[in-house]
Amino acid sequence: MKTVICSGSFDPVTVGHIDIITRASKMFDKIIVAVLHNMNKQACFTAEERVRLLEKATSDLPNVEVTSFDGLLADFAAQKNATAIVRGLRALSDFEYEFQMALTNKKLNPELETIFLTTRSENMFLSSSIVKQVAQLGGDISSFVPECVHDYRKIEKGIVVMNNNISVETMINDLYEMIDASAKLPLSKDKAIVSVTGFKDILDEIRANLPQEIRQARGIVADRNRIISQANQEAEAIIHSAEDRARKMVAKSEIVRQAQHRSSEMISDAKMKSGEMRKAAAEYIDDIMKQADDDMSKTLAELKKARQSIKASQRK
Repeated sequence: MKTVICSGSFDPVTVGHIDIITRASKMFDKIIVAVLHNMNKQACFTAEERVRLLEKATSDLPNVEVTSFDGLLADFAAQKNATAIVRGLRALSDFEYEFQMALTNKKLNPELETIFLTTRSENMFLSSSIVKQVAQLGGDISSFVPECVHDYRKIEKGIVVMNNNISVETMINDLYEMIDASAKLPLSKDKAIVSVTGFKDILDEIRANLPQEIRQARGIVADRNRIISQANQEAEAIIHSAEDRARKMVAKSEIVRQAQHRSSEMISDAKMKSGEMRKAAAEYIDDIMKQADDDMSKTLAELKKARQSIKASQRK
């Protein structure tokens, strides 16, 4: 009977994991799904929870057994009399790391083979870290995980209740451990072969566990161009409005100034014409009075002459 092992952390199990397990169950007599129990790594689900969820998700596969383990996978495979390890490959970058691990397991257990199954195209993007990140941000993960995981008590309103004890510092330490445990390139002291996917998974976990305030700040920074542009537009609108008001005020002041100047000119002209009219009237009256005076003087002289003539005739 051919027994093979499908191993992983399965935190949580995804439809991509179930696809690999299902396809392997049709190729071999017995499949042992081995959940890695790493005491040094914080997880969203406990090993016991992950085992129970996998048992529910694979309940329709009679030749699948689910258990947990710690330690070396090569030793665990020897204990279970497994002849091969089945691994899923999502991308070419996975192969470098998986190939290194396959050679390591082969060195530790010469009878142990590694079989790679390519992930279906619709699941190539999918990972446990992606599921946790989408769930924590309130996204719908129903198409990413088996129904038993989506309905589990740790899923509340579509959001995975993350382990609050996980710190960014812990996950950064995981990155250092991954680098330290990786095989060094020949003739190189500072270069090593690491799993790009595994590295990205931890980075995704760090991103998913960043405080909400940091994500909001990051969003503001990413949107700074729009905010700055909007602020500049508002500032320009205020400046244009102020300039327009200033122009109107200046124009109004100019009108007032011109009106005042014209009024002064009209008053001055009126005063000048009034003076001229008064002078002309005075001269006209003076002429009339002089003429009257001359006429009266002439009349008086004639009267005087007439009186004298009358007196002279009386003497005779």
